[in-house]
Amino acid sequence: MVKFCRSRDELETFNRVVHRLVSDGLTVLVRDNTQDNIGLSRARNELLTRAMDDVVCFMDFDFSLDDFSVDWESISNRLNEDGVAMVVPWTKGMATRPKSQEWTPKCYVPCNCMAMKREIVLSMGGFDERFFVAYSDWDLVKRIFSDGVGSIHQHNLSIVSHLGFSDSNPLKTEMWKEDYDRYIEKWGVPLRRVGL
Repeated sequence: MVKFCRSRDELETFNRVVHRLVSDGLTVLVRDNTQDNIGLSRARNELLTRAMDDVVCFMDFDFSLDDFSVDWESISNRLNEDGVAMVVPWTKGMATRPKSQEWTPKCYVPCNCMAMKREIVLSMGGFDERFFVAYSDWDLVKRIFSDGVGSIHQHNLSIVSHLGFSDSNPLKTEMWKEDYDRYIEKWGVPLRRVGL
């Protein structure tokens, strides 16, 4: 996880989420960007090089634990199947609604919590560090489909609810716009058409 906590509320939420993940039996690696902000993409790449497990999960820290139910074992097992590159839980509040079946193949996914095969992400060069704060995850999804390295699935029995602490930060909003422009320049299509 990349830590970027500018307030007591954000720090408390970060600590609660980390405690929950450790309680779930996960090894949590943290890169603190609060004082030395090297950008989200570079920080995630740094974490990727430190990770030792075959399956890694990149997630935002601002989740509501009232709506946080992730079956990590099922997600890990799915990722160990041939041809599967990424698994995401269903995100409460997004346009995608849960289906009756356990798994749904996807080409357009929320990226605030994404589990992947580490070797696949490394083989693709990790996250594009030209994206400082946003859209490197969407860029990665686009590259997964463009390169044909595997499929993406949503686990409808795992649910997360994203709080979106940074949505009201004017500086971050401007950086989002710059990263969005980089995405358009790179792919030539709007973000909503990230799936092929």
